[in-house]
Amino acid sequence: MYIRYENRQYRSLKLYLDSSRNWHATPPGWTFGLPPPKSEFKPSFLVRVSDMQKIRGCEADEGYYALSYSWNQSGDIIKDGDEYHRTDDGRHKIVLYGITEKSSNIQRLFKFLTRRSKYVKFEGLIQRVCQNFGVKYIWYDQICINQLDPEDKKRELRQMHRIYGNAHCTIALIPDLEVSFFYHEWPKRRLFQLNGIRDKQWAKRLWTLEEAAMSKKVLFVGRNVHLWSHKSTPNWFGIRDNAFVDQICDHSVPWNAHSVLWHARRRTSTKPHDRIFAIANIFPDIVDEIEFNYKKPLIDLMIQFYCLLAKIDLSVLCFGAPIDWIKDSIVGTPEDDLLPSWTGSRGIHIRPSGLKTSFSDCSVSGTSLFVNCSYTHISIKPLVKFNRKGSRN
Repeated sequence: MYIRYENRQYRSLKLYLDSSRNWHATPPGWTFGLPPPKSEFKPSFLVRVSDMQKIRGCEADEGYYALSYSWNQSGDIIKDGDEYHRTDDGRHKIVLYGITEKSSNIQRLFKFLTRRSKYVKFEGLIQRVCQNFGVKYIWYDQICINQLDPEDKKRELRQMHRIYGNAHCTIALIPDLEVSFFYHEWPKRRLFQLNGIRDKQWAKRLWTLEEAAMSKKVLFVGRNVHLWSHKSTPNWFGIRDNAFVDQICDHSVPWNAHSVLWHARRRTSTKPHDRIFAIANIFPDIVDEIEFNYKKPLIDLMIQFYCLLAKIDLSVLCFGAPIDWIKDSIVGTPEDDLLPSWTGSRGIHIRPSGLKTSFSDCSVSGTSLFVNCSYTHISIKPLVKFNRKGSRN
């Protein structure tokens, strides 16, 4: 799939506004000219935006940004057996607005912008986005990870949480996020509406869940609009439209076991093993114990992950309703039916909340979870049904 990006970006997040006052030809860098500070951690490699060359992370003279995107929106994805390969024919479209040498004096006087387009490869589109927002160094997998070297790929996948957690900001590229126009009858004026992020391809992938969860800040970049996670408010349409984006913008809601699993069960991955590799990166305490091996039986990998997760966060037990209630929105694997019942694989984990527990008196033996706790007496009364007139049936 090939995407489109416009350098004329809208910046207002209100639902109804006069569109003529809320766009700018070149998106401003939000750092106000100040270079991002260096972090103690540097990825193995970074991309220098000026020439899009791969350099060692230690060579960067300032902090870096990270890119989050849906892989199938970077070109044509071809399946070869169990492997997937990307080809790029240079059909990504950049629409440029600005004053050019061909602009007339009237256009220059009234700042009428000339529109022109050019087609580039994915790297060229990323370079344009970075230049628009003042980004000097960026990390993204297609260049910074050697996709043909299994050992390099394993090593980099294991430290994804460090890469995104130490980035100054994560740029979430969402090409299907855009502003649409309509005309309001009274008063008569041209208005615009921002569609939401909930149904976009970026919000349906598991790796983007990990990338957003570990990021300090997220810049959502759409076709012709951009939004900042750290500047969002509850009434901004298009940002706070689902639990996932709410949690990115509101860091007071923790990424604990039940909230991560609630999100993860609604997302897809190219390879089944990536479901575990992505989620494990959200929990740094256990990721080093996970074997990043695509040849390992998936069910063994899943059991290992859930056992490790239960030891550090018992909110994995916070599930209730049977999965059949919302089965159409749940994404899973055949191995889910083979997991122990305490993993919640056949139930629905509760929505993200501020739920916390310090209880840790539990142990795992094989596939069994043992919880040592006191008990509370409860009385269960038979269910009594009433008819519409208020009398018992």
